[in-house]
Amino acid sequence: MKNKLYYILPFLVLIACNNTDKKNIIIENNTIEISQEEKELTIEKGKEIALNTFKVLGGNLKKSMGEGGVENAINYCNANASNLMDSLGTYYSANIRRTSNKLRNENNTPTAAEQIILDTYTNGGEMKPVVDILSNGNRVFYAPIKMKPLCISCHGTVGKSLSNDNYAFIKKHYPNDKATGYEVSDFRGIWSIELKK
Repeated sequence: MKNKLYYILPFLVLIACNNTDKKNIIIENNTIEISQEEKELTIEKGKEIALNTFKVLGGNLKKSMGEGGVENAINYCNANASNLMDSLGTYYSANIRRTSNKLRNENNTPTAAEQIILDTYTNGGEMKPVVDILSNGNRVFYAPIKMKPLCISCHGTVGKSLSNDNYAFIKKHYPNDKATGYEVSDFRGIWSIELKK
């Protein structure tokens, strides 16, 4: 019986992630009901945090790139992105993460729950936010990240939108980098924002 559940559970999780009614899936093997109003408030707050985080991070990267090109932007991102997200997380009382199937920074490896969301979007699931509720009552907001024009200089196609020299510099900081080959509007990964009670 245990082995059967192992194969059935991921299927049930994928179905539940597309549910637009009151129920939202818990990756911890429970389902907790929340009202449509609670779901909408979680989505609204998650979008606010994601947007403001992107504005701060994107603004700083744009400034760094303007001051010293891709190398300066990579140096900034490598040294500051995690601390910046931690600071914003403290401000919003949230745990803010970005993750992807094509990682640059291995510290952003997806959790089991995040991998389910990534797979749902990658396999044709509707590109809309998903709300999850943890057993501790915290809400988790997941939403797709699409490539912006600013991002292509560091995540584009090597030898085209991303120069070979710049990619060689990126590989010095991130030797296992897989986060290239994108075009504007491509699905890049997800926001994963846990809103603490």
